[in-house]
Amino acid sequence: MTRHYRPSPTIPKLLKQIRMEQGLSKATIAERLGIDPTAHRQLTNWEEGTSDPRLSSIERWADALGYELDLHPKG
Repeated sequence: MTRHYRPSPTIPKLLKQIRMEQGLSKATIAERLGIDPTAHRQLTNWEEGTSDPRLSSIERWADALGYELDLHPKG
């Protein structure tokens, strides 16, 4: 069973901001994620919030930017 995670709208926006600060194109990140760089509409949809990435995709996306997604339990 695949779990779908509806991320806070700020997570994709934060990852987009980091990508832009690093001067990386969507095509570069798409390539790092294993998405065809010439058809990187999925990454655009995530950044614009028109589709929700799976948690595993968010983790790979953060990793492609040199970041780690770290979730801590409440309390």
